[in-house]
Amino acid sequence: MTSPRNLLVRLAGALNASGMPWMITGSTASALYGEPRATQDIDIVIDPQQDQLRAFLHALKDGFYVSTEEASEALRLRGMFNAIDLESGWKADIIVCPDRDFERNEVARRRPVRLFDVDVFVISPEGSVVSKLRWAATSGSERQLRDAASVLVGCAGELDMDYIRREAEKAGVTDLLKKILPPGVGGSQR
Repeated sequence: MTSPRNLLVRLAGALNASGMPWMITGSTASALYGEPRATQDIDIVIDPQQDQLRAFLHALKDGFYVSTEEASEALRLRGMFNAIDLESGWKADIIVCPDRDFERNEVARRRPVRLFDVDVFVISPEGSVVSKLRWAATSGSERQLRDAASVLVGCAGELDMDYIRREAEKAGVTDLLKKILPPGVGGSQR
């Protein structure tokens, strides 16, 4: 059975070989910075040109289910498609970077890290907090808020809080940020 490490080796290899910018986001990223939690999928933001997407899809043709039609449509609409590992059933949600300032900035701010002994790129911890707050606002999910709070605690003292506050305000989630800020950072206790 494919381990998370083997899955990341294959995905990161294909992504790097394609030459496109990419980064891990979602629960995998927030678990890296904050409280670990189990997940059976991985969220990856990509910012490809057509030829880079084609190269990525070609690299995944053995061992993954990927719809080239869905991938092409995702590129056209700046949407999402899936890559499913046929051996393990693990799924990668591949999100084409939306053409918005926050997402573009986060691709530029991504961090190289080692995850499961694999060199990968991950959204910044500040970006992870703001993204989780945005998802919480959209979905009403307390889990998203807990993930954001765990990143604030896990990276305490290392975060650019001005950036987080500014991006939270732009996204209209300042109230949620205040709800989860640890004491002494300008927030309230939970």
